[in-house]
Amino acid sequence: MRPSATFRPGQLRWLLGFACALGLALGGLGVRLFVLQVKRHDELRALAMLMTQESIVREPWRGDILDANGNTLARSQPVKRVCADPVLIRDRQRDVARVLSPILGMTEEALSERLRITTRTLTNGIVRTNRFVDLRFDATLDQWQEIVRGMGNLPYDGNEGDLPKRERRFWQNLRHKAVFGVDSQRRAYPNHELAAHVVGVVGITNYVVQDSWVRELVGMEGIESTFNKQLSGVRGIRVTEKDRSNRELVRFRAQNAEPVAGLNVVLSVDLVLQKILEAELAEAAARFNPANAMGVVMRPRTGDILALANRVTFDPNNVKDSPLENRRNRVVNDFYEPGSTFKVVSLSAALNERVARLTDPFDCERGSWHYGGLTLTDHEHYNVLPLEIVFAKSSNIGIAKMALRMTEPAFYRYIRDFGFGARTGIELPGEALGRIRDPKYWHKTSMTRIPIGYEVAATPLQMTMAVAAVANGGVLMQPKVVKRLQDNQGRTVVDYPPVRVREVIPPDTVRQVLAAMKTVVSTNGSGVKAMMDDYTVAGKTGTAWKWNSATMHYDKRYYASFIGFFPADAPELCISIVLDDPQSGVYGGQVAAPVFKRVAEQAARYLKIPPDRGSLAARPEEPATLATAFRNPQTSRPLR
Repeated sequence: MRPSATFRPGQLRWLLGFACALGLALGGLGVRLFVLQVKRHDELRALAMLMTQESIVREPWRGDILDANGNTLARSQPVKRVCADPVLIRDRQRDVARVLSPILGMTEEALSERLRITTRTLTNGIVRTNRFVDLRFDATLDQWQEIVRGMGNLPYDGNEGDLPKRERRFWQNLRHKAVFGVDSQRRAYPNHELAAHVVGVVGITNYVVQDSWVRELVGMEGIESTFNKQLSGVRGIRVTEKDRSNRELVRFRAQNAEPVAGLNVVLSVDLVLQKILEAELAEAAARFNPANAMGVVMRPRTGDILALANRVTFDPNNVKDSPLENRRNRVVNDFYEPGSTFKVVSLSAALNERVARLTDPFDCERGSWHYGGLTLTDHEHYNVLPLEIVFAKSSNIGIAKMALRMTEPAFYRYIRDFGFGARTGIELPGEALGRIRDPKYWHKTSMTRIPIGYEVAATPLQMTMAVAAVANGGVLMQPKVVKRLQDNQGRTVVDYPPVRVREVIPPDTVRQVLAAMKTVVSTNGSGVKAMMDDYTVAGKTGTAWKWNSATMHYDKRYYASFIGFFPADAPELCISIVLDDPQSGVYGGQVAAPVFKRVAEQAARYLKIPPDRGSLAARPEEPATLATAFRNPQTSRPLR
């Protein structure tokens, strides 16, 4: 029988001490594991992902904006976003700045400062070194090649063969990795100011997607703004892992969604007609020196806007060089008291209500009529005239007396039916409502002022669409500048057909209004200077005093306008011309009607509209080419 094992007192103490030490060590390890695995789990997981995972947001290609014939109005160009890694540059900021400063257009001092190594503390307490610095967002591809060559030729300190392996690796990273380029895009507008208010302009927005900063083009004005979502496309994203050398481990990609390019927006605007309109507005501005000149060319049957222009404009390629005021599309965003062009609405209402006929006589009081405590005047001293001639001569007194035969609610209904006091629905941002008060707020004299275009405010576009409704057989259309959306292969994705709003007057009333509007553009009317040699024109002149909000009175400043369409009995085009405060010449028939005529003649020749009278009706058509379309028939000089 073996004797039982016994421990000496010293051995027992040693064993007990060892057990206690082991227990403390295991306990400390357990506490440490608890802290790491439980208490600091989220923090350490984020740090691990930061060190090993990368989210790359992939910018989609922005779609083009095209005119009705496929000419490019806005497009994206490939550029490089030039970035740097200060950690790889270390203390060689000045060497790098010396190479890059002439290419990037920055001073060496400013560039060196940007390349310094800095740190920042994230919200979760992690300290992060700046491994990514933007140097330029839109370097051209040629500039990028210069940067690559310049960085690749950075001289070594001493002989390359004498450098330690670690230093050689530093120089290789400095030359080929410290400055890198990210594929990006910038917006270009090849036609500069042409159709700038329709096309619009883009800005830059920065935001964070899965801890990655994203820089994206965003529409700020015009179609660029309204159709920003369709033009922008869908961004892609790649979530992947990287090794210690910052190289991607392809097999560990967790997500790889390709970006989807934006759609192309095809407008109804015709670049040639836009050029014609802007050239004629520029000539009128040079001759009459207005504060602004505005114009619209559109198809009455469909509501398609073929040209829309403001003389006060900007170049979207250099938007910073123009005042913010110049970017406002006054045709759509501003409203004014239209004056006598509004008489088209008043005449339509009176004839349709059968309270007057074109042959009814009206006493024009020799140019001065006292009513309701106020005096209404005409620009000429007319006596008794039939209503058709009252309209043709644009007698305020005659039209006011005609309107007094209607009830206020009935007249107000026609004003609203013609589209006043409501947005037209055009696909351009910032459209104004205009202003028309409810009849319960009208004054005693309102029924003599509203019918002649005062106490009512409209945008130039609203006024154009109201006259176009007469040209379209009494049917009001919704104006539109976008025809369709298409993909890069030219396939139509979304089509935008004409939109009929409502019938405002029936065809028999249209025929009477049309007869009066033809008389305006005759030797017996105020719009004689809008007469065309080979087409019958129907239209209306307008001259409206401007309200001075400072003095609360009308002063000697005017809106001079003319709105007309041709051929009168089968209208193809409706054209509106508005001059804001012309300095030489006052009346719409003097300053706006001739502009209408010049635009209409060139548009008719370009579009090969068959003439309805004159010598061209029997003459073979001249082929319409781009060159002839840009030629002014009055001067036989190319338009500029």
